[in-house]
Amino acid sequence: MIVDILGNSTPTGTSEQTLNIGPGSNQGSLTGVFQNRLMPSGNAIWTLGNHTVAFGGSWSHTQLNPRDRRPGVAGTTASADFGQFVQGLVTSNDDFQTTTFLQGNGDRYYRANQTGLYLQDKYQIRPNLSLTAGIRYDLNGAFSEKYGHLYNFDPKSFAPGSAADPTNASGTFDSNGYVVAKDNNDTTLSGRQWGIGPRVGFAWSPSHFDNKVVVRGGSGFYYDRGELFTYLSPGYAAGEVHGGPFGVSQTQPFVNTQTCSKLLPDLYNGYIPTCDPTVANLSQPWGASLGAAPTGKASDITQYLPNANAIEGGAIPFTMGAYDPKNKLPYSINYTLDVQWQPRPDIAIELGYVVSQCTAYNTDGSCASSTALNLADGTPYQSTYEGGNVDLRVPYIGYSSESMDFKAVGISQYNALQAHLDKRMSHGLQVGASYTFSHATDEQSALGLFYNGDNPDNLRSGYALSDFDRKHVFNFTYTYQLRDFHPADSWAAKFTNGWSVNGLTVLQSGQPFSVIDYTGAIGSVFYSTADGVNNPVVPLASGCTPKSAVTGHSGAFGKPALDSACFTLPLLDAGGLGGAIPANDPYETTFVSHGQRNIFRQASQKRADISLVKLTSFGERSKLRYTFDVFNLTNTTSFDVTGENVSQNSNYNGFPVTTNGVDVLPTGCKADGSQTNTSFYNCPSGLGITLHTIGSPRQVQMSLRLDF
Repeated sequence: MIVDILGNSTPTGTSEQTLNIGPGSNQGSLTGVFQNRLMPSGNAIWTLGNHTVAFGGSWSHTQLNPRDRRPGVAGTTASADFGQFVQGLVTSNDDFQTTTFLQGNGDRYYRANQTGLYLQDKYQIRPNLSLTAGIRYDLNGAFSEKYGHLYNFDPKSFAPGSAADPTNASGTFDSNGYVVAKDNNDTTLSGRQWGIGPRVGFAWSPSHFDNKVVVRGGSGFYYDRGELFTYLSPGYAAGEVHGGPFGVSQTQPFVNTQTCSKLLPDLYNGYIPTCDPTVANLSQPWGASLGAAPTGKASDITQYLPNANAIEGGAIPFTMGAYDPKNKLPYSINYTLDVQWQPRPDIAIELGYVVSQCTAYNTDGSCASSTALNLADGTPYQSTYEGGNVDLRVPYIGYSSESMDFKAVGISQYNALQAHLDKRMSHGLQVGASYTFSHATDEQSALGLFYNGDNPDNLRSGYALSDFDRKHVFNFTYTYQLRDFHPADSWAAKFTNGWSVNGLTVLQSGQPFSVIDYTGAIGSVFYSTADGVNNPVVPLASGCTPKSAVTGHSGAFGKPALDSACFTLPLLDAGGLGGAIPANDPYETTFVSHGQRNIFRQASQKRADISLVKLTSFGERSKLRYTFDVFNLTNTTSFDVTGENVSQNSNYNGFPVTTNGVDVLPTGCKADGSQTNTSFYNCPSGLGITLHTIGSPRQVQMSLRLDF
């Protein structure tokens, strides 16, 4: 692959263009997953007087089999641009395109057992009042692997030994903290993977409403599975990329990654790592010979962990993803209350309130300084592989600051007021209408791979509207059946009878979003320019509010939806943090403290679909169905989230230098990214520009189906 084939000739406003030569060896062509599940269950009901006792249980055995046929079969080769390619040069990693070869077995055969048992008693206190109480036991067994190819990281067993001493070039680790399954039954988890959930409910029909009103309510504990396949992979890996959902199948100690062992420091100013052609080139992209195959032992990891002395010299730290072995099952406490009224036989009206409080759901704890000035005394500022002294400040030396340990510590809450009107079929008309007014909040909305708050060390700072929160949702469905115009046994009825119109209309609020910046402009003191596992949130400038930062435009027709002048950076003072920041370094930033995540909301969405249906019967056994469907009847455009991913350190510059006449922050920011001064950080260009829509334009289709 040539990563940037056009180089400086790439048209303005377009991303770099890549060129694949020969068959690809990406995840899509050589990876996959299949799942089998055996799930027997049984229950029984026993009636004794006013008591109805129900009890039962289920057991499931799940086989999750990710298959990765790349190790030992296909390697990837990448050149940064056409100039590299014609010179026979390769890059070890440019924009996630790598020159690597995998050795080992990339197939995994995960197994998990789940058991559920319940006991419930419904007590009919009076003919119009019942009380239900029960208890449920859930065992959501952790993963095991058919061949023991399962690893984890135990923080308590990690012992850096002399490797933590930056003055000791030969420093060694006493223990790397890795744990490998003892056999095919070992799960590597020590936390409780079971829970007991009590539940209670009632139903009451007040007699003075002539049995037309029913009040229902209930509450209970509900346990959910904690360990998921996506939690076993690194979200983003420094250096060689092992991230993504199949990252677990290409990482040590069961798979080794081979790439060039020596780089040229003078090409691209060191920004794009280029392999030394005497070691690796297009004719031998991974080196002259393959290294040793993996052994599958936890001790193998030590050889990939650089000690502190090597890290000071720029060594690449090791990246891992793990589901914390001490995690217990996440659970939620749910409350419901609803009232149903049936004023006449064909109409029912329901009003309900739902609360769900989730405790200890999974978030990732990533490990985490930065810039490369000279200190006040002239001493060069440190620059480790991930920037500044980031790689020396991690809690576990040798591991990347972007390693991930998923812990069950998050909290969330969902509240909803729900209303529903149902008119059953009568006089050829059936109508249903539902409205939900809801409020969903959490600290983390994504499922694995990365944390979508900005500061994993302070989860509460990210507590805000959930990514999937929709404040208002309205659904309207209808069916109208035209009357029969002729006797069913006549030929005229074949054409005039059996017509109906069906429709669905959805109106809903847009989803919340934040303005984020991955270039190191946010949280530089923690991650330099190498933050690939969080969503660094860009804060509002002083004097701006979420309301005033919105321009009122859609962002789709030239005028941006957000005012770029309303955003700033959370700068730290030069010489701050007790002197940890150099006195001549005004460029460092931190994460926002609180209240900035998901403060904006995308445009609302509207859609109406309609179908004309004709049913024609031929005798008792044959039926012809014709449909004329129109999707998005009004051809209404629903816009996706406006441009929220900005680059205020557009060149990912981790080496700012104090220069006369160059300010730290931009001023007079315009929508096109222009500014009125010269500054290190640039304006958030592209902010508020909407590039995508949700759903399709109007589509019309017809179908004909014969049942016999």
